[in-house]
Parts: sequence; C-alpha cells; structure tokens
Amino acid sequence: MALLQSNKTTIDPRLHRLLLFVMLLAMAMGLQVLEAMIPPPVPLPGIKLGLANLITVLAILMLGPVSGVLLAATRSILGSLLLGTFLSVGFFLSVGGAIASAIVIAIALKWLRPTLSLIGVSVLGALTHNTVQLGLAWVFFIQQGVLFYYLPILWLLALISGTATGLVLQAVEQRGILTSVSSTTMLSSPLR
Repeated sequence: MALLQSNKTTIDPRLHRLLLFVMLLAMAMGLQVLEAMIPPPVPLPGIKLGLANLITVLAILMLGPVSGVLLAATRSILGSLLLGTFLSVGFFLSVGGAIASAIVIAIALKWLRPTLSLIGVSVLGALTHNTVQLGLAWVFFIQQGVLFYYLPILWLLALISGTATGLVLQAVEQRGILTSVSSTTMLSSPLR
C-alpha cells in the first residue's frame, strides 16, 4: 500500500539529466529536419526560421550552458547527417553559427537576465547565428565585400525569428514548465 502512495522516483539524477538531454536533442533534430522541409519564408539563401534554436535555449535554461552548447553542436552535426549536408558549405556555416549562438545565449542568460527578457536573449542568439554564418562564409568561401550588403537583411530576419522564438519561450516560462523541470535537473552532472 505504501508503494502506491509514494510519489518519489528512484531514478539517478545524472541519468535523469542525460535522458532530458537526449530528449531535447531529438526534439531539436526533429525541428531541424522539419524546417528543412518547409520552404523558406523569404526566397534568399540561408534563410530559415531557426526553430531548433528554441530547444538550444531550453537546454541552457534546464541543463546549463555546457549542455546547451553541446546540444547545439551535436544537433547540427547529426541533423546534417540526416539531411545529407554533412561536410558541405552549409554544414560548416550551420555548426559555426549554432555554437556561437549557443555561447552568446548562455552568456546572456547568465549575465543579462532578468534585465533582458527571453525575447531579447532569443533575438541576440539569432543575430549572432546569422552574423557568424555570414562571417564564416566570407572568411572561408566568398571573399567579396559585397557579401556584407546581405547582413541587414539577415539581421531583420533574425529580429523576426528571434522574437517569435522568444515569445514561445516566454509562454513556456509563464506556464512554469521551466521552473519545475529545472529544479529536478540542475543537480551535479557531467553534462553541466
């Protein structure tokens, strides 16, 4: 009878964090593949909605900055394998942008919150992602200054997609989902 009334779990906290990481990784990869199937909102090269970045922010909030950056890198690599873009130009731009964006998001969440809202953090991540991708394209592939005329367009689209992602994150935060999950996962772990 006592077993039926107990709400306590016996799962190891490190295993719980690992399972949460894998679940978030699967969701991020799923969103990356889904986004690849959706026609871009603007018919310009490199324009995407950035849906998987939503999961990167959640991973940083729930599991910590190291796990968030690791998730962004792993998602980019595994997602490119699923999409058949591994080691292509787009792969290198995606990985570089995802890692830089995750690092900036982690720093912003640590040092700028609560002054900067989740919308602001998300926009900052999107701006970083697009800027780093364009910078990498210039350094490694297209050394022409005309490429930087594309930057204002990328920033405008980052503002729009970052705001949309931030609104979703704020809705998740307002429902208390982040608080309830974070309190059970912010324990010591190798993924932190």
